[in-house]
Amino acid sequence: TYISKALSTVGYTLFSVLVIICGVLAGWVYYYRKTRLLKVSQPFFLNMVIGGCLCSAFAIVPLGSQTEYRYVKDYLMGKMTCQQNPHIMGVDVACMAVPWFYGVGF
Repeated sequence: TYISKALSTVGYTLFSVLVIICGVLAGWVYYYRKTRLLKVSQPFFLNMVIGGCLCSAFAIVPLGSQTEYRYVKDYLMGKMTCQQNPHIMGVDVACMAVPWFYGVGF
């Protein structure tokens, strides 16, 4: 593996904390939506900002996906084969999802 288990755990923990914070803030906006301060601050806009932060945070999840090589390595001979790694498609999708999640959330 290229990403250590500790670093992956830290990333997923921070992602979980961010999701919880976004949920708490969305609940806070919903609870106080009738107050004068939140009416002036436009609760719909505040919820859009919270949703954008949440969408940007989802860019952390695909960063944790990894595999070995694009092609299967023959460990007996020490050379690459022509057979494509079955997990590479998921890693390619994850690689493309990161800028989309972050860009849409920003």
